[in-house]
Amino acid sequence: MERIKCVLVVDDDHSANFITKKIISRVDCTEEVLVALNGAEALSILQERCVAGSTKPCPQLILLDVKMPVMDGFEFLRNYEMLALEESQKPVIIMLSTSTNPKDLQQAQEFHIGEFLNKPLRVSQLEQLLEKYFNLDPTSTLQESN
Repeated sequence: MERIKCVLVVDDDHSANFITKKIISRVDCTEEVLVALNGAEALSILQERCVAGSTKPCPQLILLDVKMPVMDGFEFLRNYEMLALEESQKPVIIMLSTSTNPKDLQQAQEFHIGEFLNKPLRVSQLEQLLEKYFNLDPTSTLQESN
């Protein structure tokens, strides 16, 4: 199976990051997983990797938590929209949250994100995201590894 070059996980919860990285590893869908503990760290990663001439791959998929210290997911999105990224460099952003507050979903819809999903991310959800946004069929890799 083809893989995407880089996934960026943005979450302050170390346990959630561990689980998300395990799921990504299980699906074997990327060459590299980066972790940022808040939106400010994530913006720094994008500014370093998504500029012309960078030798490091720009994340193609961002899994973004809503509630974080320093800079939450919504503040990250406001700042992200001001970055001068080429259209081909823009990652798919998936918001992940434990929140059941309808205002969070409503606020998320104001931004250009792919999905708003409940945490924790499941293997089946990641497979669907890969198929929908990257035309990848991760089930072929899972079947080969069984």
